[in-house]
Amino acid sequence: MVGDRASVSDGAHVYTHDHDVVDQTAVTNYRTEIGDDARVTQGVLVRAGVRVGENALVGARSVVQGDVPAHHVAVGSPAKSVRVKPGWESVAEPIEDAGERRQDERRLDDDLPEGLDAYDEFDRDLAPPDA
Repeated sequence: MVGDRASVSDGAHVYTHDHDVVDQTAVTNYRTEIGDDARVTQGVLVRAGVRVGENALVGARSVVQGDVPAHHVAVGSPAKSVRVKPGWESVAEPIEDAGERRQDERRLDDDLPEGLDAYDEFDRDLAPPDA
């Protein structure tokens, strides 16, 4: 979801799904949110299931892996809140509470038909050698 008056700059990547680290064909969908008046600047990567809060700003080329609270400025890889926008201190969360990863709360369940045959285009054995 992209909120009203939000800005997503050129070269930004906003993801709504993740692949399993063992089975790349296993995909989970998430609700990713960019709040009203938020700015996601040039080259930013926003991971699936992350919330960039209202009026928040994510600096260029940052990698957002956890939530950016409303009115915060987050930069880096991984992105961290470095300050609250001037004038918004009285309504913003403290910086030390920023960056929590709440992806599981935003998981979107898929309703696939029971008995659906799974197709593995790679026909791989995914059992680890130590199993």
